[in-house]
Amino acid sequence: MSRRQSYKLSLRLILFICLLFNLIMQNSWAEPPRVAIHIFKYSGLLSDVEEKYFEEFKAIVQTKISSIAEELQNENESLNYLATLSPFFVTDQQGKHAVFTGSNAELLSRWQRANALEILLGRIKSKESGYAVRSRIFFGDLKTGLDSRFLSVELPINDIEYDTTRDSHSVAILFGLAMYARQHCKPVDEVIALLSAAHERMADIPSNLPGMDKLRTAISQELESVQSCEAGQP
Repeated sequence: MSRRQSYKLSLRLILFICLLFNLIMQNSWAEPPRVAIHIFKYSGLLSDVEEKYFEEFKAIVQTKISSIAEELQNENESLNYLATLSPFFVTDQQGKHAVFTGSNAELLSRWQRANALEILLGRIKSKESGYAVRSRIFFGDLKTGLDSRFLSVELPINDIEYDTTRDSHSVAILFGLAMYARQHCKPVDEVIALLSAAHERMADIPSNLPGMDKLRTAISQELESVQSCEAGQP
C-alpha cells in the first residue's frame, strides 16, 4: 500500500471514529422521556376515613396510568415508550408520603430535576355523594396554551373510576404527554394520537367540572394547529 493510500485510509478511519463518537454523545445527552407522574400527599386528611379514601384515590390513579399506557401502546407502536409511564408517590426522609410545602419556584425546580411529566398536589373533600379529590396539576415548563402552569380538576372516589380512563385526570395526563411530544418535536402522528385520545375522552366528562372548559379549549386548539417541526424546533 502506498503512502497516499495509507493516508486516505487513516483519514477515513478518523472521520468514521469522529462520526461514531458524535452519535454516541448525542444519545448520551438526549433527555429521557418524561413519563413519571409525581404525586404529593393531599391535604384535608383529618380522619381515618379520609385517609382510607385517599389511599383508594392513589390506587385509582395508578390503575388509570397503567390503562392509558396499555391502551395507547396497542393503538400506536410509536408510543411504546409509554410502557414506563407510572406514578411516583413522593416520600419524606422517614419514608412517609410527603406533603409539598414549598414555593412555586421550588416546585418547578423539582419538576426539572426529577424529569417529571406532571406533579399532582391537592386536597380531599367530602361531598353529598361521597368523597372526591380536587387536584392541582402542575405542568412545569411544558407549553400547554393554558393561562397557568397549574390546572385544577376534580375526581370522585368510587369503584367506577377503576375501570375507566374517561375522566379529568386521565385527560390531563394525555394532554401533558401530547405537549411533551410536541415540544420535543416527536413525529406528528404521535402528537395527534395523544391529542385525539384526550379529545375523545373529553366527550364523556361533564363540562361543569372544574378545569374542563380550559382543558377542552386547549386540546381543540392544539389539534387544529398541530404540524411537523424541524429538529429541535417545536
